[in-house]
Amino acid sequence: MKKNGFTLVELLAVVIILGIITTFALPNILNITKAQKIKACESKLNSLESAAKLYLQDYEDEYYDGEKDYFIFEGKNIYVTAKNLKDKGYADDITNPITKDEINVRIDLRITTPDKNNTNRHVYKATISNKNYCK
Repeated sequence: MKKNGFTLVELLAVVIILGIITTFALPNILNITKAQKIKACESKLNSLESAAKLYLQDYEDEYYDGEKDYFIFEGKNIYVTAKNLKDKGYADDITNPITKDEINVRIDLRITTPDKNNTNRHVYKATISNKNYCK
């Protein structure tokens, strides 16, 4: 008599083998996905720092006292939030890829005044206050 198909024992053996393979492969796949989300979040933070620099350049006049030739907040901390940047049009999407919530970080802003030899150059710095936000 000719055998057509598989026996129940053969099918169960295949299912068990596939289950074992999935058990080892699934955590690796999930870790890769999480690592990609962390990189995407870090990339958004870098973009927010760049957007904050643009914001600072555009609003520099509000912080500069031309008569005294210094920035009003020199020696003081000023900052913007991701929401501020979004509201002013400097950032489009501020969704955290990991939590799906809005990114809630403070971006510290600094303008370094030029030295006496180079009076036309200011250095704009924007730094995320919590570098471990995405982890």
